[in-house]
Amino acid sequence: MKLGKRKETGAVLIEAVRIAVGSGAAMYAASLLRLEFAASAGMVTLLTILTTKWETLRLSAARILTFILAAVLAWAVFSHIKSDGAAFGIFVFFLVLISEWIGWRVTASVNAVIGTHFLATRNFSVSFIANEFLIVFLGIAIAVIVNLFQNNGVQKSRIIENMRFTEQEFSNILEELAAFL
Repeated sequence: MKLGKRKETGAVLIEAVRIAVGSGAAMYAASLLRLEFAASAGMVTLLTILTTKWETLRLSAARILTFILAAVLAWAVFSHIKSDGAAFGIFVFFLVLISEWIGWRVTASVNAVIGTHFLATRNFSVSFIANEFLIVFLGIAIAVIVNLFQNNGVQKSRIIENMRFTEQEFSNILEELAAFL
């Protein structure tokens, strides 16, 4: 959203409700599956819901792919550095650096949340990695489902308005060109 432009109150309320319901549902689903750090599934949902369905799908795929990177990076850093603060700082440094290099910095927030779980437990067993993957997957899945239910009427109106403006400007240019010729 551009500075200076504010969303309508109704649109903000609908967006807040969608995010709240999605985050709560993700946390509830993770709790039903008895996943550790179930609340983080709600955070993943909150961080994944974007304005369009396609943006959410692209981000979701990137989050899944970079999860592997985050798990390997967490293992490499947290199993060698005992100080929590230093370890997490180094983990975040490399996480952001690599995410920037591959053009997926938006995935860093969720991977940092997952990194805190590895830091807290220093558990890199297959079952714990699966737990963390399920947290990310559940959060993403709920975000995608929630994003299926959105009102695109405002976006459609803006697109039509911009098309009309562009057509009018193009018509003006053609009239000036005809007059010149």
